Amino acid sequence: RQTADSSYFKFFSIEKLHNWVLTGSSDSSLSLVFRGASSPYLTLSFSITDTMVVTLDASMNEVPRSAQSFLSESRKKRFHPAVIGFLSNKMSLLCEDLKNMRLLSSSEIPSVIHFAELRAARIEEAAKEIDTILNRCRDSFLQPSDTLKHEYEFTAFFKNSSKKRDRLRVTLSIADCYPFASLDLHLQSSSNQFDIDSMNRRLRKIAKPGFGALTRVIDAVHALVR
Repeated sequence: RQTADSSYFKFFSIEKLHNWVLTGSSDSSLSLVFRGASSPYLTLSFSITDTMVVTLDASMNEVPRSAQSFLSESRKKRFHPAVIGFLSNKMSLLCEDLKNMRLLSSSEIPSVIHFAELRAARIEEAAKEIDTILNRCRDSFLQPSDTLKHEYEFTAFFKNSSKKRDRLRVTLSIADCYPFASLDLHLQSSSNQFDIDSMNRRLRKIAKPGFGALTRVIDAVHALVR
């Protein structure tokens, strides 16, 4: 019990430096909830048996009462409906990956929490970026890929005042590990008035892995079609 108590206070002292809040701790269990820009929230529950076998349950839940005072309600964001679907899908995949983890000992719990924290933050940042672009580009939409599992496609249409009869369609494939993979880019001109080959060469240099890649590509397309 002394070890469990010292571990509890160790978690409690550092939790404000991280994106999660400790909601329960005992000799044989540990539970926490991750702060997020929208609900439901990612929750992790660790159980330790008498034989030191560790099991993990990960799920998306509403904020527990015990954690409400620690979670900043001001951070909640109203996302575009398509982004809500994106978030739900990605967080569900994270939960499945966490459930499939096999912990050999309780000493691995911190690394699992750190893994979940980093991936949840990456998913949320991607969602915020996509949401901002959807609100900026009126004629745009986000949908799951028809061909690649767990990928999404962002499509936007652009017009040029001097090419009134032509419309440029830009489709960006967003990999599950975005932004750690290049964006797959596809351009289509309705009347072939845009120089697609030249635009492709320029945009592929920009569509490299990195945070904000999606925004940089869309900004570049705006500049090219002016």
